[in-house]
Amino acid sequence: MKKYLLLVLAALLIMGALAGCAEQTNTPEQHMVSNTNVPTGTPEKKDILDDFFSKEDYQKLLALQFDDYQHMTISEFQNKVWAMTDTTEYMELMERLFKNETLYQMRDSDETAAFLFYVLEPLTAEKWQTRTYSGAATSDFPAWEDNATLEYTYTLTILAADKVMVKDYSDMRLGVKDLMQDILRNKTKEELQNETFMLTELKTYVEGTLPYMQTPEVSIAIEYVYFPLSTENDNNSSEYFDGNVERRISPNDTYFGTTQILRSY
Repeated sequence: MKKYLLLVLAALLIMGALAGCAEQTNTPEQHMVSNTNVPTGTPEKKDILDDFFSKEDYQKLLALQFDDYQHMTISEFQNKVWAMTDTTEYMELMERLFKNETLYQMRDSDETAAFLFYVLEPLTAEKWQTRTYSGAATSDFPAWEDNATLEYTYTLTILAADKVMVKDYSDMRLGVKDLMQDILRNKTKEELQNETFMLTELKTYVEGTLPYMQTPEVSIAIEYVYFPLSTENDNNSSEYFDGNVERRISPNDTYFGTTQILRSY
């Protein structure tokens, strides 16, 4: 009987030792996972940033998209970002990010790029008080038909960063885009072909709407150029030479030259 009990006890001791080894083997990995600062909502699929930054850099950028950041005031958001990025490594990372043209071109089609270039960069860069954006609106005829185009730039100036939330700033920026697109909606072809009529409509609509959009904390200024819908008579084209580049334009087109909108960091 004693011999049997000793065998059972020995077996239990061996099993306990094996379990202890297994637990000791798994503990470092479990500890590493539980303490990894992975931002909420990090996508499992391959993200666009993976093409431009290391995983470590990627995590650093995502860490700046704080939980409920949209309901922070601009000052609160700025101070938190500036405190986190006040290192040489972070500053170099931010500089590389904001000079990445490929990623910048994706700002209207990718959620992460939109945050980086419509929230993080404009609100925390050196000249954050005033930021100019550009856009274009077109009439909603089928793609194979001619469409009127409204090209515009708009400037948002922050007057009280401690009184306006990040979400309010973003909503104001999107509101300008909706405003300019709305001007072209529900217009007949005849109206869109009439440049004088449309410029009057633009002036009236913009000047009448802006007072309700801007606030004492953020002001808005808009500039625009309208390219009317062509008429049947516009089909007769002539040759126009712009430097060494030959272009064909209709007789009623207006040549404005080349305009470049430069982004500052």
